[in-house]
Amino acid sequence: MSTVPLPYDESLTIPFQSFETVDLTKTKHPENSSEGLGRAALVPRSRWGLNAWEDQTPGDLRGMYAGVPPQPLVLGPLDSLGPIEFIFIDADKFPDGDNPYFARVVRFGNKQESRSVVKTMLFKQSIPGGGRPAA
Repeated sequence: MSTVPLPYDESLTIPFQSFETVDLTKTKHPENSSEGLGRAALVPRSRWGLNAWEDQTPGDLRGMYAGVPPQPLVLGPLDSLGPIEFIFIDADKFPDGDNPYFARVVRFGNKQESRSVVKTMLFKQSIPGGGRPAA
């Protein structure tokens, strides 16, 4: 028995964050994600880069998705051609906690879809409560 092929290819690169992510592989308590982003990187909005894909055309619909089920964080047509497409995402669009995320492009004209592989990251916008003040 064979598997049904996906309706898209996974040829896109994973979206990258221009802010440095936090390495969570060496934490005292294990985390589900290998890297994370905090308030400084997410608030008021974060800047992400997406490497150019093959046969880029103005009008290609590009977006970034996160969460379970995946929700579009940003979705819009490509305006210009270049080696990197920068996208800006408001902080309130990111679900707090460990979330899968990926990029998606639907090509103008033929509607062919490409995605990046899914990666998980800890998005943390809340401020920890910390200890109680001394009495």
